[in-house]
Amino acid sequence: MRRITPLLITALLLIGLGVAGLGSAGPAAALEVGQKAPDFTLPGPGNKPVKLSDLTAKGPVVAGVLQAMRTTVAPADGPGLLLYAFEAVVIGGLGSFWGTFAGGILLGVTQAIGFRLDPGWGIWLGHVVFLAVLLVRPQGLFPRTR
Repeated sequence: MRRITPLLITALLLIGLGVAGLGSAGPAAALEVGQKAPDFTLPGPGNKPVKLSDLTAKGPVVAGVLQAMRTTVAPADGPGLLLYAFEAVVIGGLGSFWGTFAGGILLGVTQAIGFRLDPGWGIWLGHVVFLAVLLVRPQGLFPRTR
């Protein structure tokens, strides 16, 4: 029961977030190419607030800069993170926002289960699930339909 409780809590939180997001504009509110991003504030170095408008006033801004303020980043991090993002998109279905979200959750849960079984199996098991979805359903679990 102790092992199942965190999984149940996580599932309930994800369901709650999904239900809460049903009333919002969701992916329909996504920006089109060339549109200006809405202004927002995030905690920066030394926990000082940093506004997007302050950064864009100095020149072009890459969204990855905001991630760099919250975690460590090294030049070699990109390919590994990009691989997980690619796997999440393919598992969920190309062009599907909620499919990509579900693909990321499935990939993360699978890796967590793999790490729980053996520390060396986490990433490997995620790749196995990615390949299994690719073989069984190449269009992804929730492909975008027109």
